[in-house]
Amino acid sequence: MTARQTESAASSGQPTAPEQPTSAGQPTSPEQPTTAPEGSGHGLSGGSVAAMTGIVLVWLVTLPRMVPSLFGDHGSYVSMAERLLAGDRLYVDVVDNKGPLFYAELAAGRLVSPYADIAIEIAWVIIACLAVRSLARAAGVGCVVGLVVAFAGVPVVVTGNAYGPGMTHLPGVALCLAVAALAVRRRWVVAGLLTGVLLLSKEIMVPIAVAAILTAAWHRRTWLGVARAAASSVLLAAAVLVVMWVRGELGAFVDILVSNVQYADGSLSQSRYGSFVGHLLNAIPEDGRGGGLITISAVLLALLAVGRRRDQHGPDDAEDAGAAPVVSKELVWDLTAATLVAAILVIGASGQWAHHSQSLYVAGCLALVLVAFRLSQAVAAGDHADSPAPPGSLASRQPWRAVGIVVLAAFITGGTLHPYYYLESARELPSRVAALGRTSVESVVLDQQPKVRTYARAGANDDGAHAVGLRSLDLVCPRFHHYSFEGKAVFDKIYACLPRADALIVDQNIRDEVDRPEWNAYVAEVRRLVSTGYTCVPTSRSQVCIKRDLYVAPSPTPAG
Repeated sequence: MTARQTESAASSGQPTAPEQPTSAGQPTSPEQPTTAPEGSGHGLSGGSVAAMTGIVLVWLVTLPRMVPSLFGDHGSYVSMAERLLAGDRLYVDVVDNKGPLFYAELAAGRLVSPYADIAIEIAWVIIACLAVRSLARAAGVGCVVGLVVAFAGVPVVVTGNAYGPGMTHLPGVALCLAVAALAVRRRWVVAGLLTGVLLLSKEIMVPIAVAAILTAAWHRRTWLGVARAAASSVLLAAAVLVVMWVRGELGAFVDILVSNVQYADGSLSQSRYGSFVGHLLNAIPEDGRGGGLITISAVLLALLAVGRRRDQHGPDDAEDAGAAPVVSKELVWDLTAATLVAAILVIGASGQWAHHSQSLYVAGCLALVLVAFRLSQAVAAGDHADSPAPPGSLASRQPWRAVGIVVLAAFITGGTLHPYYYLESARELPSRVAALGRTSVESVVLDQQPKVRTYARAGANDDGAHAVGLRSLDLVCPRFHHYSFEGKAVFDKIYACLPRADALIVDQNIRDEVDRPEWNAYVAEVRRLVSTGYTCVPTSRSQVCIKRDLYVAPSPTPAG
C-alpha cells in the first residue's frame, strides 16, 4: 500500500495489509505479480528453445516446396513476365487471364534475377506469417506459442495439400491475412490499399478480404473504417487502371475479366446438382485431391473446440478509444468463421481445380490462432514457474508439446499432404533451381536462326517457360497457350494467326484427345501447316519449325 492508502485505511478503522518482503528484502505490494510474463527472464527459456527448434525444422522441410517449377502454370506465368520485359503490352500483345499486378511482380523480379521467383514465393509466405503473428499478439497469445503458430504453423498450412509453388493463390492468401491483421488493428487505409492490390492480382479472393474487414468493423462498432478501406482500395485500383488505359491495355483487360466469368461458368462446372455444387466438386473432389474437405473439417473442429464465448479481454475497443487495440477471442472466432464461409462461396462460384481450395487456407491460418488460445496459458505456466521444472516433468515438456500440437494441427488444416511430396520436393530442389537459371530449349534453336524475327507458339498451358531467352523476337500471336476444352472460335482465331510467324513452336502436347473433336481438328490443321513449307527442329519437349525460305542449316561441328 502507499502511505496515503495506509492513512486512509487507518482513519476508517480498517486493518492494513502487511507489506510482503521480497527475496531482496524490499517491500512490495501484494497486488504485484510474482511471476514474469512469458518470454521474460535471462537467457533462453525452455519455451524459446522449443519454438526456435520447431520453426527451424519446419522451414527446412517446407522450404523446398516453395521453389517454383517451370512445369505447369508457373511456366506460362514466367513466359508472360518475359514478354512484358520484351516490351509487349499486357492482354494486347500477350494474353493470359491473371491480374496485372501478379505479372508485374514477376516481371520486376526477373528484371533483377531469374531466381527472384524463389524470393517472391518465400516473401509471400513470410507476409502470411507476420500477419498471423500480429493477430496472435493482438489477441494476447503468449510469445512462444504466437511465434510457433506464425512461423511454424502457417508455412505448413499455406504449403499444404492444395498448394502449388509460383501460383496466384499464395499471394491471395497472404494478402487476405494481412488485410485481416490490419483491420483488427484499425489500419483501415492500409487494409484498403492491400485489398486493391488483391483486386488486381487475385480478384476472386476479394470477398474473403472484404469479409475480414466487415467482421473487424462490426466488432469495432465503426463503419467509417470500412469507408476508409473502400476509398483507398478504389483509389489504388483506379491509379493502376489509368496506367493501363494510357498503355492501351484497359479494354483488353475488361475482355479478360468477362472471359474469366464465362470460363468459370463453362463446361467444367456442369453438374446434375447445379453449377455451385459443380464448382465445389471440382475444387474439393470426392477422391480427396487437394485436401479441401479436410481443411474445412479442421477449421470447423477448431471453431467448435474453442467456442465463441467472450474471453477475459472483454469487449473490443471502440473506434474512438485511445488505447491500443485489444482483440478478443470472439473476434478471432468470427474472423475464422467469416473467412471460411466466404472461401466456400468463392469456391462455389469459381472453383475448377483442386488447387483452388487454397482459398480455405485463410480461415485455416486464423484457426491456428484459436488453437493458440488453448496452448498459451499452459506453456506460460510450465515455462515460467517460480522454480525451474525438473527435467522430464510435465511442466518442462509443455513447450515441446505445444510445438508438436501446433505443427500437427497445421498439417491437418493444410489437408494432410502425404510426406512423400516433402521428400520429392527436397529431391527435386537442385534441378528446379538450375532450371530457373537456364534459357529455354526453344531459344537455343532460334538463336541459331538469324533470319527469324517473329515467332508464335501452338500448345497447351504447360509451356515450360518457352519465352525465356526470346526477348529479341516479336510474338505475333498473343495467345501462346490454350486448352483443349476451349471452343472452335478460339482455335480458328489462333490458327489464322500462326502463318504470320517466321517460326512456330509446336509443343508435344499438340495431340488428339478423347471426346474433343474441335481440339482434334485444330491439332490436324497445325500438323498440316508445319508439314508444308516449314523445316522443323525437334527439342526435348517441342518442335521448332522455321519457314523454309528463312531456315539456316547449322554449321557442322569440326571433328576432333
